[in-house]
Amino acid sequence: MSKKILGAGACACGVVTAWLLMKVKLSRPELGDGHWTRKQGSIVGHRGARIKTCPTGNTMSAFKSVLEHAVALELDVQITADDEIVVFHDLKTGQQLQGEDVAVMDTTLADMQSRVFSAEADSKEVVPTFKEVLSYSKSQNLKLLVELKGWSRSADLCKKTLDIIREQGYEEHVVIISFNPVYVYVMRQLCDIPTALIVGETLPTFLLKNIPVVNMFSSLLDKVYLHMAITPSLLPAFLGATTIAAEHTLFTPALVKAASEAGFTTDAWTVNKQSNATSLAAMGVNFITTDIPSIV
Repeated sequence: MSKKILGAGACACGVVTAWLLMKVKLSRPELGDGHWTRKQGSIVGHRGARIKTCPTGNTMSAFKSVLEHAVALELDVQITADDEIVVFHDLKTGQQLQGEDVAVMDTTLADMQSRVFSAEADSKEVVPTFKEVLSYSKSQNLKLLVELKGWSRSADLCKKTLDIIREQGYEEHVVIISFNPVYVYVMRQLCDIPTALIVGETLPTFLLKNIPVVNMFSSLLDKVYLHMAITPSLLPAFLGATTIAAEHTLFTPALVKAASEAGFTTDAWTVNKQSNATSLAAMGVNFITTDIPSIV
């Protein structure tokens, strides 16, 4: 079978799949004009902060460092083998923690909290639980952008994360975000908390990289997915999302305007230059997510 035929078949399947998905799209929760997510230029601390004193991020010190500079925290949550929800970025432990390199979902909370962070400045930190960070955020009136990490156990991660948010009565102060469309879709079915599909990685290539035909058409697939993911009427609408969260270079005045007119808010990441933050705020971007809240 020729590459042209394979390519045409892949494109046709993609079009049919997209059409079917749009037929079962979810409704969006109603957010009033005064909702906190609609304020423009709000600073969000990416993993709290990733600076000299807390380079890893997602630690209590990182979250506490942004109090005077950010209105919200962005953090990553994952589920462990013993069904605890931890705040941790990488899917495996080896880059951020000393000791054996294992998947977070295959280890326990006790094991993770017994490890020492690899970065010397973070060596006295302990991997926090989501419940711990949420309780702290509530005490400081910090909003949260909670990123659901990973590609499996979607129902468990979504439900347990939502249970913790509800236990704290913090639903009105959270946005759920993820690169994984399944997590966004599942969470929208479970609750009315605002959600966002994060855009920036080449998702089709990442998920299907071991399939030869994908490698042949990776550039095309990535472009199609990117277009669908940042076009308000396509994937964001299907998923019932309220926010378009994209790598900051993808935002243009036209995209921000289209998103706003369609009722979506916007989140630009990761913005570490003040000039970029100023430009994005001028466009009307709602969230500016940065590693360095103190200078942006």
